[in-house]
Amino acid sequence: MLKMPRLFPDIDFKVLSLFDTGLEDRSCDLVMIHDLFEHLSPEGMERALKETIRVCERQIWIHFFNLSDIPEHHFKKTENYHWNQLSLDRILEFLKPYSSDIEVICIPEMLKNKFGFDDYHNQQAVTLIVSMD
Repeated sequence: MLKMPRLFPDIDFKVLSLFDTGLEDRSCDLVMIHDLFEHLSPEGMERALKETIRVCERQIWIHFFNLSDIPEHHFKKTENYHWNQLSLDRILEFLKPYSSDIEVICIPEMLKNKFGFDDYHNQQAVTLIVSMD
């Protein structure tokens, strides 16, 4: 368990594996995941997504470094893990039955619109904010 008492004295932060959280159903108000799903096998990705949904009560924030407007996922196994290009449509299709709202934030577009920064190095960076039912 990671504690940050100076900044958030009443909040317990946890760093866990999505393959073995040991948490009860809907026991987390917020789940944040950064650059994980592109490195998992198809089975691992589905298992981790299901576990994320199972433990989350309010919102899931998932950042992807390689999420594209393509019809299907492209899984690519490397030596020790995967380096995948994921489909926005397939991810949204998986999450929608569990969510009341999904906000899609294209990071390069957001940086350009909010800050005038139009030279972001990763054009496939996307964050999803998933509000749970």
